Amino acid sequence: MTKEQKAYYETLKTVINSVTKTSINVVENDKNVIVGDAATKTIDVGDMQAIDQNNQVVKSSNLMGHEIWEQFNLTYGVPLPDAHKSGSNKEGDIGNYVRDPNTGAVIQPDVTRPGAGNEKLIIKVDRTGKRSVYIIDLTNRNVTKVVKSEKP
Repeated sequence: MTKEQKAYYETLKTVINSVTKTSINVVENDKNVIVGDAATKTIDVGDMQAIDQNNQVVKSSNLMGHEIWEQFNLTYGVPLPDAHKSGSNKEGDIGNYVRDPNTGAVIQPDVTRPGAGNEKLIIKVDRTGKRSVYIIDLTNRNVTKVVKSEKP
């Protein structure tokens, strides 16, 4: 197993073997959920698949690990900001990201959350000191395309 695969495996193993049940709703292409929504305990696998198909830095396994770990922390009463930071760190472990030393997050501090309709979600990824910008097209609030911008 690679380091990243082991991180994903250990994440799932911990959640599955926990005494406390972690419940997660799964939807596909739900306009009310962009990738994941901690408040409704929901993961949109359609969005994850769309991101994965574009072969960018962010992969569905990294995002899935983030969302599962975040929900696991919330199940144990961890406040949302801390659960989200922990999920971001787990995502970084699974994706072998370089994380922000202050927040531990990889992409979340730089996400601009869109409203409704056909918009762009811009994610800035900090990798070994270099800034890369990924533009995620949303149609009816579902991920339809991921493009790496040449202008960070």
